[in-house]
Amino acid sequence: MQDLYYSTLTVHEKNYVVAATRQGLAFVGFADEPASEILRFYPQSRMHLDDAMLRPYSTEITDYLNGTRREFDLPLDIHGTIFQEAVWSALRQIPYGQTVHYQDIATAIGRPTANRAVGHAIDINPVPIVIPCHRVLPKSGGIGG
Repeated sequence: MQDLYYSTLTVHEKNYVVAATRQGLAFVGFADEPASEILRFYPQSRMHLDDAMLRPYSTEITDYLNGTRREFDLPLDIHGTIFQEAVWSALRQIPYGQTVHYQDIATAIGRPTANRAVGHAIDINPVPIVIPCHRVLPKSGGIGG
């Protein structure tokens, strides 16, 4: 069973839950989602409220959401399949202020026909904002799932 430490931060009247292990950031929730959302990614974890431990992570995320930070320096502690981790790595290469399509990510990781699998890996990204899944759009326009 894994220990996760969590805290809540408020930016622009929206609440975000963040969680980390002793090794790094493991979860960032979407705005106004309950802390129980962590259990979707880490169902066997023991949760510990620890604002002090999460302060460095909360500060970077707050700075990003306030527009004073464009990149993150914080360590991550996330794990997925080799494919998922390749997708997450490719997402981190998308420059601030730019967008790409699912097809671009599939091609970047050497799997040009894996658009749907890329979409699934993006959907289960445990640290949105930090790994910028919001920068990936469908070719049809609009926003993705």
